[in-house]
Parts: sequence; C-alpha cells; structure tokens
Amino acid sequence: MIPNIAVISATDGNHEKFVPWVAQIFGCKCVILIHEKVSKTRENALKVYGAQMIRAGKNYDESEKLTQEKARNNIWCVISDTSYEGYTEFPKYVMKIYEVNTYEAVIQQNVKPAHVFLQTKAGNLAAGVTVNLFRNLDYAPRIILAEPENTDCWVQSIKHQKPVVCEGSLDTYRAGIACGTVSWVAWNILNKTIKTSINISDLYAAKAMRCLKFYKESEYPIEAAASATASLASLIISVNTPALNQKLKIDNKAQILIIDSEGNTDPDRYTKIISNELLSET
Repeated sequence: MIPNIAVISATDGNHEKFVPWVAQIFGCKCVILIHEKVSKTRENALKVYGAQMIRAGKNYDESEKLTQEKARNNIWCVISDTSYEGYTEFPKYVMKIYEVNTYEAVIQQNVKPAHVFLQTKAGNLAAGVTVNLFRNLDYAPRIILAEPENTDCWVQSIKHQKPVVCEGSLDTYRAGIACGTVSWVAWNILNKTIKTSINISDLYAAKAMRCLKFYKESEYPIEAAASATASLASLIISVNTPALNQKLKIDNKAQILIIDSEGNTDPDRYTKIISNELLSET
C-alpha cells in the first residue's frame, strides 16, 4: 500500500477508468477531473472505484490544463494519455497498449489491410496502431484519421504541417474524442505517415452507430459509442464521395481495418441515439 502518493487525471468519463481502479488496488489517493459535458452516468461509473470527483472546465482540454495546475500545486502525479512539453513518458505506455491490441487483431490473424480508418482524440490510439502496422507489415497501408467537426485539430495540423490547437466550444456528442490539442508524441509519429484526415459530423457518427447495431447481414449486433464510430462514418463518407474515393483508391476488393475503441459506456445516451431521439435528421 502506498497511501502517501496521490494521482490525478482528466477524463471524458470512459478511457481513464483504469486510473482510479489501479489507485484503489495500491491504496493511493485518486482525483479525477471531468468537464461540464460529461454525463452523470459516466461520473457515477468512476465513483465506483473510490475516486474524488471534481467537475471543472467546459471541455476535456480545459480539464487537462486544470489537472496539470492542481498537480503542480499539490505535488501530485499526473496520469494522462496526452503528451505535452515535459510530459511524454506515460503517454508512450498508453500507445504500447494499442500496439498490443493491433498485433493481436491484425498481425496474429494475418490480416492485410490496405486502408485503416482510425478515430483520433489526442492521437495515441492512431499512433500506436500506425507504429505497429508499419513495424510488422511488409508494406505501408494507407492510414485515414477521423475526428469530430468541432475538434478537428488533426485535420488542421496535417493541413498546416504543424500542431494546431482548436479554439471554441469543442462541442460534440463524441466526448471520448473531443480533444482540441494533438499529443506531442503522437504528432511526431503521425505527421510523417498520415496524408488524410477527415472531420465527421455527429449525425454521421450516429448513423454509423445504428448501422453497427441493426446491420441485417451481421450475425452479432455491435453496440458502439459515438466516439468509436468516427472511423466507420469516415469510411461510409469516403466510398460515397467520388473525389475522396478516387483519392483513397477504395474498391470492392479492398481490405479495410476499423477499430472500435469504445462500447456502450453511456446506456441512456446510447439508447436515445439508436432510437433517433438524439442526432436524428428527421
């Protein structure tokens, strides 16, 4: 037990569940910052692990900055998947997790994807997947990034060939990837390998959720959160946009990899989206 150590992390309410879980095992104090748009359901799911919850900030980026400030003032340890100046080591460990996932799902199964569609937050998932594929395949698949319209820091960063910070509300239903700042470590990897990034509306992400849930030819329905369906939504848009499809060279023989990184973590919101109560065009 190490009760004299305290850890602090910012979260949108899902990916950082492991922080209070591990802190509970080791007897550490754990403080979690969530922003004002995180649902009560996700907050309660974190409380189960004994974390001290603080609502602060209008979005994930603001919560992350406040986390750094509180850590400095209290001499606490920051646990974050986002890297920035002076903080790069732990985000590399997070990337390693995604590398393992990719190796198990692609390399061990002898899958040969020509195109890989990946949703981005700060970019660690995309960077981890890309590193593993480029290391283990004997060719370079085309990697396409997908992110919400209002938090398209990767679209802008790739366009300007330097990290660009998104300003404004960063409003999106996809809280899990609502991030306006690219991760330093991820940028150093992806800016050398990625040529295409697409910003996707919440409406298209909701369509992709319904597609996975109700696709008639699938033996098993897939319950994926809105944050996880940006990749599928970007594929649907790509094949239905002639100019983009021609650029990406997707045909009916192409093997395509999509990684669903989040299940049904907010049942109330998921049900409303699936039943067209939220994010419906009608």
